[in-house]
Amino acid sequence: MIRLVERNAKLREIPESCHTSENAKKKLAEVENELAKMFILWPDNVHDLVKNEEDLLFLSSMKNDRKASFGALNMLTESVVDRKIAKETTTAARIEKEMRRQEDAVVRLRHDEDSSTDDADYDVYVPPASSSTATPC
Repeated sequence: MIRLVERNAKLREIPESCHTSENAKKKLAEVENELAKMFILWPDNVHDLVKNEEDLLFLSSMKNDRKASFGALNMLTESVVDRKIAKETTTAARIEKEMRRQEDAVVRLRHDEDSSTDDADYDVYVPPASSSTATPC
């Protein structure tokens, strides 16, 4: 396995532009053949070798795309994921609602400021001048 990893690392060092050279093609083909030999899951004539109908059905289910299941563990994981998604959804809705509430408050505040400046005669209150200039201790 270590030898395979080392060979793969050497192949990755070959630049993409050189993959068309004869030597690079040969090295890539050798690695593909080695991988094909290493990871054989079942022989080509498996349907002729296996006679049990149940085993053939299992084999065909393995060859097709299917959802793997670990029974109770799978249901637990699914419920955890569902709760996480629900929590994220409610949190996003809560954040959106709070943002809308804050935007509405800002709009109302601006509207109140605009209406108060329109209604005012711009009278400025000036406090009466005090006769004593001494500061209290």
